[in-house]
Amino acid sequence: MLMELFQKFSFNVDLIEGSKKHVAFLKTLADNDVMQADLRHALYRYEKYWLPLAARYPDTELSAPLDVEWIWHCHMLCPLRYQQDCMKLVGTLVDHKLYSTAELRVHQGVAQLLWEQIYFGVPFDPLPMMTVPKDFQSNLSYDVVSAGSRQKSFLYHVSLPHFTDRKFLEAAENRYRKFLYLKQQNPEMFVVPTYDIDLLWHTHQLHPVRYKEDTERILGRTLDHDDSVSDRSRGSKQAVSEAMTREAWQKEFGESYALCGAMYRGEAPEGKLYQATPEDTLALSEAKIICYLEKLEIKDVASKKVRTTLHVGTRYDNVERIKSHIRGTSWIGNPPCQFTLKSESLSFLRIQVEKKLGCSCIGGTELVGEAYMNPFSSLDLLSKTTVKKELCADMGRAKATLSLSITPASECEAKLMLQVGQFTKAVMPVEVDSMWGPVPRNQLPAGVVNECDVTSHSLVNREGLLRMTCRVIHSLPMMQSVVQVFHRDKMAAVAHLIGTEQLPLPNQVKSPVSCPYLNPKTGERAVLIKNNAGDWGVLVGRWKGFRIGQPGGKGPSGSPGTLIMRLWRFGPGGGRWEMFGMKYNLKSYAVTLGDLRANLKSGDIIIRTTVDNTTCGYDRCYAMSGVECSSDVQCNVCDGLPGAWDDGPGHDHPGNGGDHHGGDSGDVGGTYETADAGQGGGCGGCGGGDGGGGGCGGGLGGTGIVGGGWESGGGGGGGDGIDITLFDTV
Repeated sequence: MLMELFQKFSFNVDLIEGSKKHVAFLKTLADNDVMQADLRHALYRYEKYWLPLAARYPDTELSAPLDVEWIWHCHMLCPLRYQQDCMKLVGTLVDHKLYSTAELRVHQGVAQLLWEQIYFGVPFDPLPMMTVPKDFQSNLSYDVVSAGSRQKSFLYHVSLPHFTDRKFLEAAENRYRKFLYLKQQNPEMFVVPTYDIDLLWHTHQLHPVRYKEDTERILGRTLDHDDSVSDRSRGSKQAVSEAMTREAWQKEFGESYALCGAMYRGEAPEGKLYQATPEDTLALSEAKIICYLEKLEIKDVASKKVRTTLHVGTRYDNVERIKSHIRGTSWIGNPPCQFTLKSESLSFLRIQVEKKLGCSCIGGTELVGEAYMNPFSSLDLLSKTTVKKELCADMGRAKATLSLSITPASECEAKLMLQVGQFTKAVMPVEVDSMWGPVPRNQLPAGVVNECDVTSHSLVNREGLLRMTCRVIHSLPMMQSVVQVFHRDKMAAVAHLIGTEQLPLPNQVKSPVSCPYLNPKTGERAVLIKNNAGDWGVLVGRWKGFRIGQPGGKGPSGSPGTLIMRLWRFGPGGGRWEMFGMKYNLKSYAVTLGDLRANLKSGDIIIRTTVDNTTCGYDRCYAMSGVECSSDVQCNVCDGLPGAWDDGPGHDHPGNGGDHHGGDSGDVGGTYETADAGQGGGCGGCGGGDGGGGGCGGGLGGTGIVGGGWESGGGGGGGDGIDITLFDTV
């Protein structure tokens, strides 16, 4: 009977397709840096030009310029104020509709034609030099500029691919109906949504006429939404309200309010890490540069009977002969002689000039002179154009001049070696952001000290020069492991454990191959890797074939099995899974993953990237280093975290839903069908304000550390600690 009541709630909006368009629109805004723009100028254009235009053509499908569209978006997310402002300013409730990216461009084109007819000389798209009139005072009853600052973080929480998966959204629509039913039955309750519900709620509000009609039919009034409450501390309004919502939901529907993949993800990481530069990439790597020898001249040599040989190489590589036995004192390449050099400081071009002795049949040669030259000295290796350069060498008895044509560097290869540090105990305050970077951190009970196991590993090049530092932190009180990659003293990438608070279970999505997911049933653990641009990838791992040996040689011998991993790399075209593994039972510790080759036993790393004057190539080196260290963290957390990692009484965890958070963690169930993401909540609630959030995926119980003795076949037992020895796990 209860199910029939909320299932009867109908909407005059396709919320599933609308939610997909909603996420795509937010990504378009982010790609065009609209959320970071001068919102006050956009507000002026919205009030003065756009609202009157949209009200004048109610039957024409129009889309605003992106800056105005963002202000309009934020205004509609306070429905009652939006209704009041529209009636006061233009005398009607201006409707809106979400469009696909292609549809948006079409409707913007129609709007631009009307705009230019009505507002002659006023640019449709904002120009950098445009300013807001000094006497402009907004007539809106809602602070839309402040709302824009708050709402720009919403995209991060709904940006993972499962938020556009149809099966996930169908379940979200059903939960949105329950959310409305709970509000219907508890009109005075400050109800808080998880992010799956919040996405559909926001999408509904972005169709203001139909939202008004639907909520008035279901609730008897327009359901308001206000995101201005942001205090997430224990005992705050949203934390208390979240607990009440969780309890009411459980009582009303007999199920947990929390949902895997729909909880609070922490603050968005964009712009919070060091942005690697082209110079940084070249400093830690070797650029392969193609050179052309066009001309060679030998001067001040006593004899004309000379021949010249050229070699290229580095201190570490074999010397390669590129041109031999050039006869005479002058040579012009037709075609030029092509060769490849590496940009490292120890690359060289070696020239040898020999003089012919005796007759051509029985005579020998005498070395006239030899010189080593670096063709890259005082050369801009980041130049996008081919560079002409002359090299001169004084060899005493002869002088040589080489004319080269050097093409721009296109590929880089970083060859690094990890020097392992030792773990020590350290107290790391949870509240100090600079110590952690963009990592969500659990609130600890009063009096609990966050004592961590911490080490710093050095990544050096072949010359022994420090190129990166990787700090690894294991916090038992927070149930968190973190890898931080530093460029000098600046954090450039970070990776940390995540659970089902961020990732859905495989049965929650239509196509698990099309989005990151986590299956606790099989013992999987996940690490989220971030750089300055935001989320870079998700690394998921699990052990297969692990077997503890029997004491005394009885029974089968122990085996470490295989660490199976998959990496989801985020990218402009979506993302994809890349599968790889390490067969510890065969003593194989090598990893090959796209641009990365690493050996987790020796610590050798090779990272290939591009030199294209864009940030993605440079940040890739640091993110890939995070992958390498995260792979080894997977070795440790996947063999089972100790029972001490289960939630203790009174542990509050970062909020896991809506826009805000606070609350307790749930437990991972025995099968993924029943696994609980933790208790959650977030933005929203009737009458305004944001709710609290919940747990971070539940307790992570396990079998303890893996003991030694693989070579002897003795296996090893579990324990009460965490195996935190990186690159020496056997």
